[in-house]
Amino acid sequence: MSKAEIIIDQLSKIYNISWRPSSNDFDILVATILSQNTDRENTGKAFSRLKEKVGSFRDLLAIDEGKLKELIRPAGLYNVKSKRLKKLAKIMVEKYEGSLDSILRKPLGEAREELLSLEGVGPKTADIILAFKSGLPVVPVDTHIFRVSKRVGIASPKADYERVRSVLEGGIPPEKRQIAHLLLIQFGREICRARNPECHNCPIYDLCDNPVIVVNR
Repeated sequence: MSKAEIIIDQLSKIYNISWRPSSNDFDILVATILSQNTDRENTGKAFSRLKEKVGSFRDLLAIDEGKLKELIRPAGLYNVKSKRLKKLAKIMVEKYEGSLDSILRKPLGEAREELLSLEGVGPKTADIILAFKSGLPVVPVDTHIFRVSKRVGIASPKADYERVRSVLEGGIPPEKRQIAHLLLIQFGREICRARNPECHNCPIYDLCDNPVIVVNR
């Protein structure tokens, strides 16, 4: 059993987390774009405000850009994100009729490449769509997972996004990959934080290669 799988199994005993695929293309695409470079709380505020006025890519295409900026202001970078959302809405309406289905029916590699061609969709967003829209065995890597994977020694300190993802997917069985994403994020938020990590309370301290605080156990 790989170190990554051992860690996931340990964390699954602590955090009661479940997941289910999302059926709403609009929600998952818009929310992931809003989440870029901001925290969960502000993403939620911006998304809730937007959803009060906009419920589809056609609605998003029609809304005044100034109004859009105001609605998503809590997410930060609203000038950039409003343009991305507008361009994305145009592509989704004109090329895909508002649905990702034609992309997600393709083989995993082809689907990922096409998702990456969409406005505002980077590797993390593409992988979130693949994992939580289609339920495919992909591990999206956010900032928490990036940090945790390197700190505990699953990935090397200089590993980039693709390398971290590859190492995680290589060490975690397909049926555990979506839950692994959620578990590592929760662990990164609560224990293995960037600043002031809770090393004294860490459930996987003995597996960590680079603890920030040395604890005698």
